[in-house]
Amino acid sequence: MSTTTVSTTTTPYVPHKGALRLVGGSSSKEGRLEVFLHGQWGTVCQNKWGKRDARIACRQLGLPSRHAIAYRGNRAPKSPFGPGTGTIWLDQLRCRGTERKLISCHGDTDGRNNCNHSQDVGLRCH
Repeated sequence: MSTTTVSTTTTPYVPHKGALRLVGGSSSKEGRLEVFLHGQWGTVCQNKWGKRDARIACRQLGLPSRHAIAYRGNRAPKSPFGPGTGTIWLDQLRCRGTERKLISCHGDTDGRNNCNHSQDVGLRCH
């Protein structure tokens, strides 16, 4: 009797540029918003962050977006999801409401910002 050894390799999942995730929430529909750029996850600053931006993020995540809540870091409504770490990738976003991805919105989408992690945005999709 002979045996055959089969080896398999698993390629790790690498998110695509501009992928979003929610971190620190009590469900998959809420949390601190993080974006994947230049090979690493980072955060979004509260400057100009609002309901329109939150709706686009929820839609991009495949979640309900009609009544999205945009939490603004340390400004009302304050984010209950805590600060992130790493690079703050997005700042001064001004979405029109028709974009398919958050990184398509006008603003600083390359890590330029005047923020700190107490200003990281949060999101609740419903």
